[in-house]
Amino acid sequence: MTVTLHFPPDVEAGIVAQANAQGLPIDRYLQSIIEQSVGTPETWPLTAPTKMTVDDIPVFSVGRPMPVEMIQDTIDAVRTERTTDLSRRP
Repeated sequence: MTVTLHFPPDVEAGIVAQANAQGLPIDRYLQSIIEQSVGTPETWPLTAPTKMTVDDIPVFSVGRPMPVEMIQDTIDAVRTERTTDLSRRP
């Protein structure tokens, strides 16, 4: 893809300075910034965040399921908290 960008002189000077500081040509410097900003397909949300209700609980969804590890960690934390709470009861 080829894109033409027009920057005010002060912004252009900043871009040139940053590219030089990193030892990169300007086009490669700008490409690296854009690639970092875009991320990888694994980090892209599948949809815009939407508010929905699951079992009468309001939640936000980006259309990507939570990783299994996150779900398991959450369940473990709830179980630990519950066990701790129950052990404090007389």
